Amino acid sequence: MQTKILKILPITILLITIIMGCSDMQSNYKQYLNGEKIYAGKLDSLEVLSGYKRVKIIGLTRYLGNSTECTVQWEDQSKTFTIDKNGKDKFEMIIDNLKERTYEFKVSTKDNYGNLSVLQTTRGRAVGDIFKSTQQTRRMTGVVFEGDNTVASWADKSESEYVLFTNLWYDNTSNEKTSMVVKQDDSKTTLVNWKPLGQIERTSAIQSGILGFDTIYLDKVVSQLPAPPYTFLDKSLFSFAGMASDNPGTSYGGDPVHYLFDGDGSWSGNDALGYHSGENSIPHHFTIDLGVSAQIRKCRLDLRDPNNYSGNNPTKVELWGIMDITNAETSSEDAAEFEAKGWKLLFRGPVDGANSQSVEFDVATGPDVRYLRYRVTETVGGSGAQLTEMTFWGQNIQPLELPKSLISFAAMASDNPGTSYGADPARYLFDGDGSWSGSDERGYHSGENSIPHHFTLDLGVTAKILKCRLGLRDPGNYSGNNPTEVALWGIMDITNAETSSEDGAEFEAKGWKLLYKGAVDGENNQTVEFDVAPAADVHYLRYQVLKTVGGSGAQLTEMTFFGQFK
Repeated sequence: MQTKILKILPITILLITIIMGCSDMQSNYKQYLNGEKIYAGKLDSLEVLSGYKRVKIIGLTRYLGNSTECTVQWEDQSKTFTIDKNGKDKFEMIIDNLKERTYEFKVSTKDNYGNLSVLQTTRGRAVGDIFKSTQQTRRMTGVVFEGDNTVASWADKSESEYVLFTNLWYDNTSNEKTSMVVKQDDSKTTLVNWKPLGQIERTSAIQSGILGFDTIYLDKVVSQLPAPPYTFLDKSLFSFAGMASDNPGTSYGGDPVHYLFDGDGSWSGNDALGYHSGENSIPHHFTIDLGVSAQIRKCRLDLRDPNNYSGNNPTKVELWGIMDITNAETSSEDAAEFEAKGWKLLFRGPVDGANSQSVEFDVATGPDVRYLRYRVTETVGGSGAQLTEMTFWGQNIQPLELPKSLISFAAMASDNPGTSYGADPARYLFDGDGSWSGSDERGYHSGENSIPHHFTLDLGVTAKILKCRLGLRDPGNYSGNNPTEVALWGIMDITNAETSSEDGAEFEAKGWKLLYKGAVDGENNQTVEFDVAPAADVHYLRYQVLKTVGGSGAQLTEMTFFGQFK
């Protein structure tokens, strides 16, 4: 029996060993019994862009396969996105409501069968208010005047690393706001029709960091536009209008006609060298004809030396303006009556005549005016007022139209009278109606075979001519007699100024000054204008026609001259 057991034991051990070995082998291959593991397609080349309190994750779709959703995990949160390739080579996902810091994102995709992609990890940063607080709206270095243009200058773009563009608003002369966009590469911006001393506002839009995809608008910066480069008004054109209610300023020998605009505002101790209203004359006013139209922007008053006597120096003044003083007279110093008669208040306020020999005040943008009324309402002593000099600066200074009622034909022997074909220039050339009526009578007609020719005008005033306008025949009717080249000559006195020909050299020899010579487009226009360079004062003008469209005769329906005149 013992022998049988000894024989069976080895066989039993062998069988157990074989069974256990087979069991281990089955364990090693069990994982392969159900087939190969399948992974879903994934997003490729992940990139994280910075946004304002958010990020954007972008991946290429070339290896996405049939994956239909993507899950992004960060910290203890996750967000799942439905994938819609729709032929796009990129898929984008926004993760928002993030605090300002760097994040690590785990990205995986899944297909309709539940297969997952290989898990990918990427990093990115969300910016926020801390980043925004470190950025500045693009700096404006100043507003400068370049010729006829006003230009806002900008700091170099390198100073504003993330600025994409800057929105600009400024007050304009229509009491509205002009808006503009300043691009990143712009170094200058031209301001048009801006309002002096108005507001200029700007705010920059910045990129949300180096890899930013958001646009963040910075806080608005408000500053003030400058005063414009005012132009000095020519005092030689000033005169006293002499309205009935004006105080002439001639008390104590005052002689304002000769001295108030002579350029010397110093106090010499002589009351005659300026304006003196006399005693018990507050308030009072006087009226000045500027000789031009302008927007008045600044005034300077030169006064008595306060160390000598300041009693007659003003402490409160007004400045009123109007274009035409016809029917503008007032019977009192009442401001309401001024306004009722068309006067516009340009300035009302204090001036420090008690302590200063020269005072200035700015005038807000107002209407174009030709006449100024200076009104004194308070002085140091309260009785009389004095001035030694007045100076004005302005904008939009324009020459005045010369009064046509004063213009007449000088009828020099060499003049072409312009009466051919029944024309009546003496009656119609300065009547204010430059339209073409179809009648040769209503204007000037030189007749045939009369090119070149000229005629001479007595302006009735001494003037500096700055512009000329010619009314012509309607080119749609007939342009043959319209001029294409003209000349304008001027002289103060026509005594011994007659010429025997149309030769310019002879004109000059006789004292005529050439004011203009050039082309005018009478072939296509019924009205032509040309500017005249400022020259000497003249009392007589000689208009010379050198060429016309047809080359034979010349016609005019109206002539208008603009300038500074006395």
